[in-house]
Amino acid sequence: MNSKEIEFNKRISLAKLHPDRRKGKIIQRVLLQEKNFGLDFVLSSLSEEARKLNSFSSQVGMYIHKAESFIRLKQFKEILIGKAFFDFPVAKNITEHFVRRFPQKKIIIIDENSGKAFVSEGNRIKVHAAEIFSDFYNSIENSVSDKELEKLFGVFYDSQNIEARRNKNYALRMMPKKYWKNFDLKEAHKIDRGIPKQTLAEFC
Repeated sequence: MNSKEIEFNKRISLAKLHPDRRKGKIIQRVLLQEKNFGLDFVLSSLSEEARKLNSFSSQVGMYIHKAESFIRLKQFKEILIGKAFFDFPVAKNITEHFVRRFPQKKIIIIDENSGKAFVSEGNRIKVHAAEIFSDFYNSIENSVSDKELEKLFGVFYDSQNIEARRNKNYALRMMPKKYWKNFDLKEAHKIDRGIPKQTLAEFC
């Protein structure tokens, strides 16, 4: 499979996760166009359907990228567990992402929207009822104290902040407030992500 085929299949798979009810018909039309006119035609978005498919794919892809950044995992021995309210059905994708990052860990991602939990078991990801893991998640203490967190944040801030490039509007657009609840650096610390401030306390 060449790079164009990989990109096309990726767009199709991401578009399938979009909530728009028209996605099925649009995907079918794009698949027919690919068969009749070739990959370059649909990848270049030369038809209305191909443009719509690309839009669906981009929206879902961007959401996955944000979700991977927003969600915070708690650790208990060899288990990493996190939870979030996902607007799109991407919890499995998020689980796969962390399985790739931490191949030696057992990953559990709870989707509060669907009420499902996605659990890595060997090379497979199985789906369970979220309520099975909710108490377990709530029972795990965060791995760092507030003082340690403040120190770590200071190191991060000093290494990343570029005062001349501060852009609050862009930060809010990329990290909307409705996703802030997915952070879990203790419930008292609802971090105002992406809007540079010098101390962690200023984010609360």
